[in-house]
Amino acid sequence: MRKQFTLWRLLLVIGCVALPPALDSGPARAQLTGQRVTVDLRYPTDTRVPSKYGSQIVPAKGAYFLAGPCGIKVTTSQISASLSTLYNKYTFENTVCNGYRLTVSAGTLRQLKGSQTPPLLPISGVAVDPQSHLPGFDGSRITFTSTYVQVNLAGLTFGTGDKLILDLTFGPPPRVVNMMRQGLRHMLLH
Repeated sequence: MRKQFTLWRLLLVIGCVALPPALDSGPARAQLTGQRVTVDLRYPTDTRVPSKYGSQIVPAKGAYFLAGPCGIKVTTSQISASLSTLYNKYTFENTVCNGYRLTVSAGTLRQLKGSQTPPLLPISGVAVDPQSHLPGFDGSRITFTSTYVQVNLAGLTFGTGDKLILDLTFGPPPRVVNMMRQGLRHMLLH
């Protein structure tokens, strides 16, 4: 009997180490599709908002915002910005902050009533996609929290072939996941 109980505990611990996808330390399967995204310009500091470019619930095909000189596309887990066809070249004024903030919030009330809309998990990471091409842009120009992504384009010039692509990941930070795993192990072993 004692051996069966110990084996059962071991199997429980092994099973609990593999957390559900929404709590795993890897990129979660959440997405921006079905969520409300708002785009605005931050200029000349990150607290000033001279232009608001609207708010949309992101459909499966993605959402597009005409944001001043740039077009911004939001898809499942990417944000891309490129020069609008109205311009051949555009240089963002070199100030403390001159760029866009995309804020994510829950999409619809249907989400709360059991629809297929994924849950709104926090943004846990933002990386510059290798296919990006915008001279002078790097990860130091990205600021993000669990609910928004902001890019500072101050002093940069967009040309017709330039494109900025950001890859987003969602879910709790790895330290939270590790704490949960340790707590589960402790509960099952003691």
